[in-house]
Amino acid sequence: MKTIKEDDLKKLAKKLATGNFTAKELGVDQKTLRHLKDLGYQLRMSKQKGETYYTIMTSGENVGLFLSGKSDKAQEFRWLEISDIHAGSYQFDKSGLILTLKRARDEGIKDVFISGDLCDGLDVYHGHRNNLKYWREEDQVEVVAEILSAFPFRYIASHGNHDCSWEMRGSLNPVRMIEQQVKNFIYMSNYAADIIVGGVLKRMVHGASGRAYAKSYPGQTYLRDLLDGQGEDAYVHGNKYRLRFVQMGHKLCP
Repeated sequence: MKTIKEDDLKKLAKKLATGNFTAKELGVDQKTLRHLKDLGYQLRMSKQKGETYYTIMTSGENVGLFLSGKSDKAQEFRWLEISDIHAGSYQFDKSGLILTLKRARDEGIKDVFISGDLCDGLDVYHGHRNNLKYWREEDQVEVVAEILSAFPFRYIASHGNHDCSWEMRGSLNPVRMIEQQVKNFIYMSNYAADIIVGGVLKRMVHGASGRAYAKSYPGQTYLRDLLDGQGEDAYVHGNKYRLRFVQMGHKLCP
């Protein structure tokens, strides 16, 4: 099946925003759905009676997590931010990850925020398999889960486009598999995850193809709008907060 044009993808997104559809009902293949994700649309998957259904997630569906509230007393918060581990690829830096986690542990860090792409996935781009040391999802998960389990952190993680390549193949998201294997690991099951720390709103976002997974905006536009005061407010567990920290993964990760 030929890849459809961007205008047709936008029409497809509008249809997906109206309900749940299978790929067959939409008349598209998995490659087309991946292109839709590359444009920045958030696809939610659900399984019913053996069929996989897709729909577009709205910006109001950001996952919220409350860690701690504000206090009249002075508070100091220290955490580690990492992204794009890409376990399973030949470029995966195992020693670098271990060294980073050791240093964070020695400095008394308690929380580690991971903004996506913990695993390298499969067939994300042309020739991807040539860049993989481990092709099986279970092997990629085991590599990173073994390392994370060796440290006493609380991990808060969202997923990225490489992680979701397994979902596009009908498999379980590897970040959820890691959550099942690693103690004190919290999977924020969305591309944009809002966390309240000390009464302050922190957001984790993963980007793909130069775009942030939020309203289909390019990453630069997303950040510009935040700096201009647009989209700064968010609701977490029914309470309104002003955004103060943004952690971005993918190509926008420093």
